[in-house]
Amino acid sequence: MFVYNNGARDVRVHKEAQTLVASGRAVEVVCVLDRTTTPREERDGFTITRIDRNPPHYRLLRWARFTRANARRSRLRRRRRGVVLRLPVLRITKPDGATLAERLPRTVRRPYEAARWRVLRRVPRLRRHYYRRRAERSRAIKVADILAKQPQAPARTTRPLTVRAPRVTAPGPTSTWIRHVDVAVSTRSYRAVMWFHKPLMYLDYYRRAAKVAESGGFDAFHAHDLNTMPVAWLVARRTGKPLIFDAHELYPDVSGLSRRERAVWRVAERLLSPRATRVITVCESIAGELTKRHKLDPPTILLNCPPRTARPQLSSSDALRRHAGLLDSTTPIVLYQGGYAPGRGLEELIAAAEDIQSATLVLMGWGTIEEQLAATIRERGLEGRVRMVPPVPQQELLTYTAGADIGVIPYQPVGLNNYYTTPNKMFEYVNAGVAVAGSAVPEITRFVQGYGFGVTFDPYDPSDIARAINGLLADPEALRDKRRAAAAAAEQLNWDCEQRKLVSLYDELAA
Repeated sequence: MFVYNNGARDVRVHKEAQTLVASGRAVEVVCVLDRTTTPREERDGFTITRIDRNPPHYRLLRWARFTRANARRSRLRRRRRGVVLRLPVLRITKPDGATLAERLPRTVRRPYEAARWRVLRRVPRLRRHYYRRRAERSRAIKVADILAKQPQAPARTTRPLTVRAPRVTAPGPTSTWIRHVDVAVSTRSYRAVMWFHKPLMYLDYYRRAAKVAESGGFDAFHAHDLNTMPVAWLVARRTGKPLIFDAHELYPDVSGLSRRERAVWRVAERLLSPRATRVITVCESIAGELTKRHKLDPPTILLNCPPRTARPQLSSSDALRRHAGLLDSTTPIVLYQGGYAPGRGLEELIAAAEDIQSATLVLMGWGTIEEQLAATIRERGLEGRVRMVPPVPQQELLTYTAGADIGVIPYQPVGLNNYYTTPNKMFEYVNAGVAVAGSAVPEITRFVQGYGFGVTFDPYDPSDIARAINGLLADPEALRDKRRAAAAAAEQLNWDCEQRKLVSLYDELAA
């Protein structure tokens, strides 16, 4: 399996790998190494191998030190070691006051400075001599400045005492001009290189992941999402083995991609999707869209449901109230769990909290806009009605979820991918026996109305969000009916039912 993340929290990947291991297959997941993970890990019977990406432009940036941020960090590290490197070893002063290093062209000066630093690191005697000269020059400059600022003595008939200051050559305007030009050129060079950053990162992952895959003797290659399809298709073609394309979403329509990235991934999807031996996806809407776009056979639909064993033993739990500091309160809890990201309607949900009657909104998660949401809560004065709490471990999530009365999904259809969204949290709410209030988008509406475990609303209208939630809270008997419907739906919407489709698919490939 190929996954373009660290593989630590990708629940769908873990469930599929565990299912295939339980069916008697050996699974290796090739992920990306970062600072929080290890290169190799054994988990639940399958192996996780993480690729340490080191593309050429990383090495180029490290060598040339294009970014000012890297240079600043380097100076701080040297200061901690008692070393500040700013002046060259050889200070040959020209008539205009510029040093030899400052007069050198930029293309020559950077290699010279790099070589100078390597020499100083390896020759302690030369290093001591260099910094001693720097200190003497610094003191001389200070003395010259002090003498220049002293008032001139009045003229006297007798010859005054002459104070001879040390001879100092201060850098002239040429060095300042060179420094500004150097910063501008470095910034532009950095931006030019980083324009190719993502393609080079992907190519480096593909190159290294292909080596791992080709040396393992695998019988099938499983690409999780479109961004791993190039390497999976390459090794499948070289080895003649089956290729499974697992489309977690409509990748070219993911919000956050630039126009150029969308165009590239549309071409990749059009070229690579028809070459897959089997296609898997997460809902009927995305399956229909992929079939219509690329004339594929109907994909296998694997819903992102939690396993039956993860369901809480009790119909209610105090874990969430304790986590949110509401143990002494009896007010109903409206829960949002998951990531804090743009396009998920969280600002509108917080605004709706002003009109939600006799309930507390609990946001349990993490994300890039966490500080922004906290600031919005403070500005609106909703600290008593909205609580933000940290996430909990995945294996304990449903125990906390069961403590809520209503689970909310305010996703906004900011793109086609969000319009067809089938979020994991909907199935988590259902398996915890919690009523659902969700956005009126096709897949959420199909499940909510088909199984009768919730209501829908307009995710762009805070008053409509409040109306839907208040409607459930105002009728306790209707709310209990919704929760009973969620518990009944959980008998079908769980991974124990979904995993049979995955095992059947691999049995067909093996046959």
